[in-house]
This record gives sequence, C-alpha cells and structure tokens, in this order.
Amino acid sequence: ASCGLGLPDGIAAMVPATFCLAATLARTVVAPLSLRVLPSAMLQGSALLVLAGASVFQACAARIPSTPSALEVHVLLSALALMGAGCCPHYSFVPVAMAQHGELRTRDHAAYSTAVNVGVMSGLVLPGLVALPTIEVL
Repeated sequence: ASCGLGLPDGIAAMVPATFCLAATLARTVVAPLSLRVLPSAMLQGSALLVLAGASVFQACAARIPSTPSALEVHVLLSALALMGAGCCPHYSFVPVAMAQHGELRTRDHAAYSTAVNVGVMSGLVLPGLVALPTIEVL
C-alpha cells in the first residue's frame, strides 16, 4: 500500500489491519445470522459487500493524491472494511451452500479446497505483478 498507492507508512499499515479487523468483527454478526438465513443467501449478500467495497476502493485508489486527506483515508479504509466483512463467510459457507444442492462428495470438497488455496496463493503473488486496486476489482 505504501508503494502501490503511495500512502504514508502509518496509513499503509492500517490497510491490512482494517481488512482483518472487519473480517473478524463480521463473524460476530454472521454467526447468529446463520441460524436464520440460508448459507447461499448469506454468500450472495457477502458477495455484494465485496463488490461494493472493491468498486469504492478502485475509484478512490485511482484518485488518491500523494498526501491524502482524512476523508480520502476514511473512504479507502471503509472500502477495505466492506471487503473484509464481505469475505468473512466465504470459506466456511461455500461447502455448506454446495451441500444444499445435493450430495457433497469428498472429491467436490477437495476441488473446492484446492481452488481456495490456489486463489489465496494468487492473491499473495499478483500484487507484486499488477496494481493492487486492479486486483481487488478482479
């Protein structure tokens, strides 16, 4: 964030912290909500949160100056918080949503776990190759 977005070091350090804090705090909402809402509906709602956060992040990151104002920093961090909260239920709810539509075989779960791990690995490698705002939208 300090190199790709040109943010000061203190603000750049808040980028991953904001994402992780939002994902952790979202679990306090997701857990009781999962008793009343179908996993597939929860995933659709969380995907919309991720899309909204990534869109705001892309728009804000494209216009951020070398010394951002407090408002620009808050908008950027809020977008990251939306993405973090939206990503919270994905890993655990996808297999449950898949199982609702039929039998979830071991092979299906293995394919899902492999895809998740390849996605995580790509997410760790791609920011070194492509600008961070572009990756977040993809």
